[in-house]
Parts: sequence; C-alpha cells; structure tokens
Amino acid sequence: RCISDGCGFLAGLVMRRSCVSRPAPHYRLLGRIRHVGDDIPLAEVFDRIYVQTGGKEAISHRETPERIKAAFAEVLPEYDRDRVHVSDMKKCFAWYNILVGAGFTKFELPKDEKDGTEAEA
Repeated sequence: RCISDGCGFLAGLVMRRSCVSRPAPHYRLLGRIRHVGDDIPLAEVFDRIYVQTGGKEAISHRETPERIKAAFAEVLPEYDRDRVHVSDMKKCFAWYNILVGAGFTKFELPKDEKDGTEAEA
C-alpha cells in the first residue's frame, strides 16, 4: 500500500508491486475526466472501459489520435471535447491496460478513513 504525505506523489508500481515517490509538480494527476455537466472520477471511467471491453485490454495508447478519440467516445460519449485532450485519453487507456494486465477487475478509489467517503485522487 502506498501512502502520500501531501507534499508529493506516491505511485504504486503495479507491475513491480512497489512504490516510488516523486515531487507532485512533475506529474499531471488525472483523477477526474471532464464531463458535460460535471466531472467523472477516473475509477468510473475505468469501470466503463472494463464493461465496454468485456474485461479485456482496451485500445493501445499508441493508436492514432482519431482512433483514440473514437474509442474514448464509445466509452464516454458525453465527455467535454473542449477540455479532454488526446493526451488525457492516452493516459487513461494506458493506465487501464496496465491495471487489467496486472489482474485488476475493480477500480475503486480508497475510502477516506475519517468519514467513509472516497478520497480525492
């Protein structure tokens, strides 16, 4: 289990089952996807991809931008096309594929131990 102290970013390296710490400014965290009307947690986007793919790997993040956009629109047709960039979509598909390849089948945010709500990514 990886824990952040709030000053940086700790990422669980899924494939190695270890943790690495990097200063937060070096990463753009993708915790939510811009959506018409409201943002959607990344965990929910992963759930939608999982249903769409039948639990298999999604499109490769190395596909053309047009194919990435088309695949993302199938999963989340109401995403904000002005604010969600192809680079965000590529990260989303790449991270999803890493998690599915490591055997993840549920994508839930950790619960905040104080009040039982989902912690922000």
